Amino acid sequence: MDVHRIAYSATGRFAPPVLDHLANDPFIREFLELPPDLDGLRKAAAARTFSIEHRSILCAALDRQHAQLDLHTAVRHNLLRLKDDAALTITTGHQLCLFTGPLYVPYKILNTIRLARDAERSLERPVIPVFWMATEDHDAAEVDHAVLNGRTIRWTGATSGAVGKMALTGIKQQVDEAARALGPGPDAALVAEILNASYTEGRTLAEATRHFVHALFGHLGLVIIDGDDPALKRLFVPVLQEELVNQVTERTVVYANERIKERYTVQAHAREINLFHLRPGHRSRIVREEDHYQVLDGGPRWTLDELLMEAQIRPQDFSPNVLLRPVYQETVLPNIAYIGGGGELAYWIQLRWLFQGLRVPMPVVFLRTSAASLSAK
Repeated sequence: MDVHRIAYSATGRFAPPVLDHLANDPFIREFLELPPDLDGLRKAAAARTFSIEHRSILCAALDRQHAQLDLHTAVRHNLLRLKDDAALTITTGHQLCLFTGPLYVPYKILNTIRLARDAERSLERPVIPVFWMATEDHDAAEVDHAVLNGRTIRWTGATSGAVGKMALTGIKQQVDEAARALGPGPDAALVAEILNASYTEGRTLAEATRHFVHALFGHLGLVIIDGDDPALKRLFVPVLQEELVNQVTERTVVYANERIKERYTVQAHAREINLFHLRPGHRSRIVREEDHYQVLDGGPRWTLDELLMEAQIRPQDFSPNVLLRPVYQETVLPNIAYIGGGGELAYWIQLRWLFQGLRVPMPVVFLRTSAASLSAK
């Protein structure tokens, strides 16, 4: 195969924020202050502080979450290295798409592993690659299928509520179909074996995804995190309460959007309250109604004082939306970089003043690898 390299701008396939980010355009640097290069990583590392208490809680949570796995030595080593006060992380994340879903999900993971290695050599301190499982998303239609060799494989057992908690009822049929769709390639039998060992009845989608991703990338030291964890959510309580009292996301994102739309299309619009409430079978918005706060879809109702107390007592019942989730990630990880696609870049540029207002360090945002296959014709 011949490889020819061309500029992103020459493809006609990428949105203006992507091209401006790669070109280090001054306009986008207003929103993403740190450039996606080694200098940006150095600045992020120099500015990143992470308390001993937070690190202890994070490492204990990760140890619990990985306890169900037959750990690769490289992952066990990285979990241990993360306890070092100097250790940092580089993170990517995605929804729990069936069998990892689109090909760019493995790309993002491999980009993260490589960048962590490069950063560690340059910074001369531990840098751990992390995959954030978006277990709290609730759009089952986005995660219930995979396309293998042109064949769409759909799992009909998907239900409502946070997708990570969905039980893999009836998944054997889809696993068998996926194994057949892999074809006769030299690694097909190995991948089929991993699929059968990962996606089993009795597991949740989050558990199966963790097993599958670990089996594929654990030998490279990838650490996998599930943010739907009571101990980690407790670290997020100050942000939860700030959002409920002062609507900090709406105020800062509206300000950013006014500046962004001078050149770009705005990706996401903030709500008055950018939190969901979790209960069995539901991930529902919280709205303010006069002097009360109501969880939609028949959920509970509170006064502000009752709601603040509920967030303090049961933070695991609250879930950030797409705009607050990056803040949650940066609250619980000693992170210096995030790797995402063009769509993710579009909402990260909305968040500079949200991070600033909450006094949470904002990471360098890198673009994942993109690739296109062309037929002979």
